[in-house]
Amino acid sequence: MRIFLFILSVGAFLAALAFLAVARGAIHEIGAFVLLLIAAVLLSGAAIVEAVTASRDPAQPGAPAYFYAAASGAAGPHSLAAMRGLRRSGVLTAETLVLQQGDETWQPARDHFPDLFPGE
Repeated sequence: MRIFLFILSVGAFLAALAFLAVARGAIHEIGAFVLLLIAAVLLSGAAIVEAVTASRDPAQPGAPAYFYAAASGAAGPHSLAAMRGLRRSGVLTAETLVLQQGDETWQPARDHFPDLFPGE
């Protein structure tokens, strides 16, 4: 689904560029702007799909499980792969508090996953 949304967003972006290339008036420029907005919405949708998919990835039995602090409370448990997906989609930031199942202390994600936040 996210690949489909990404492809659609690229198509909308290219169509917007085509509109701008042949723009003969304000109506074409408005059409290009609308297509750029559609591309942005589709890219946002792809990121949301990835985040939801990652959040539904249950941790394997015996594997580390992680929780992160969300506006609605602790979200999880998530596998390491799911946490990586949340990082890629922008849900997990360097400052997001993370707790590994069994630990007692919440830590910023950059301290818990230094490989996901190089230089941050």
